[in-house]
Amino acid sequence: MEAVEKKRKQKVAGNRILLKEEAANRVASWAGQVQAQLRGTRVGRNEIVNWLVLGHEPKLSSRELKDVEDTYYDEVKFASWALRQLKQARDQGRPISLTELLAIPDSSDVSKSLAD
Repeated sequence: MEAVEKKRKQKVAGNRILLKEEAANRVASWAGQVQAQLRGTRVGRNEIVNWLVLGHEPKLSSRELKDVEDTYYDEVKFASWALRQLKQARDQGRPISLTELLAIPDSSDVSKSLAD
């Protein structure tokens, strides 16, 4: 029985997302607003987050991707990614220059470009 309980906890832990304090407060506020204003409707924070995520288009728009980039882009992380790509290309016997790597329009295309 302990093994089953442990397995359940591990599975649940993989789905948890840590929200910043401000985001958590907004979600809690929205859940409270629903409960206060909609009779017969009871939702928790998880339901609010799921409703918001599932109500969004499956793919992010160009504007949203740009907003994410503006907010979270890190030059050091980019340089580390580029170094890994350059090493991978070299190890595969398909050396690529940094200039060529930067010319690839989508990071998901790197492995395809290296395979060509």
